[in-house]
Amino acid sequence: LTLAGMTFVAFSGDAGVAWGKPSNSYCVVNGTFKGGSPQTGYFVPTFPASCPFVTAVGATQVADGRTVRDPETASTGFPSGGGFSSNFVRQPWQDAQVADYLSKHDPKYAQGVFERTGRAYPDVAANGCPIVGAVAGQLTLLAGTSASAPIVASLIAAVNDARIARGKGPVGFINPALYSDQFKGVFNDITIGSNPGCGTPGFQAAPGWDPVTGLGTLNFERLLEQFLALP
Repeated sequence: LTLAGMTFVAFSGDAGVAWGKPSNSYCVVNGTFKGGSPQTGYFVPTFPASCPFVTAVGATQVADGRTVRDPETASTGFPSGGGFSSNFVRQPWQDAQVADYLSKHDPKYAQGVFERTGRAYPDVAANGCPIVGAVAGQLTLLAGTSASAPIVASLIAAVNDARIARGKGPVGFINPALYSDQFKGVFNDITIGSNPGCGTPGFQAAPGWDPVTGLGTLNFERLLEQFLALP
């Protein structure tokens, strides 16, 4: 389907390095998948965000007292999901950025708490706490990476419209492009925040890619420019 030009976008989860939701997250404790927001255990990556052929989206928010023109932080209203897959190996297109993060910001958890060689996620982030949405015809405040992911999907749809207008095809599988040197200037880097879970601080946001907000939020004008430059 990606060869046909489809881009798959998924939310990264709202329980940090755990699975589920903040009020009832799950971790692996003594080999058992345990709910009730345990304060110990191995991290549980979110699927399908942890699939390498999906573009995973984390959540950011405007910091207290700041505006949308100021640098955002990782979501604090809920811990934005992120981490490393236990089932999919890390792909070459993200290996350099992820290895750099682990070398400079290694949380030094015990072996097995997370799979260091697994596919790392999220890839990007967007505002998700809070965001205005419509429910039953009424505007209301929402929060979650499930609100962030459609924002990124809409940007990709707008990119595809612009490419098609120029006689080009839709972008399809975008992850290798996002991690390439050509796209370095496309992102607003998020360096503040973390995604706690399973009784740990989770991972810390940091310069460059991180397992909280990925490569950062997207600057649409720059994103469009780079994708229009591709064949």
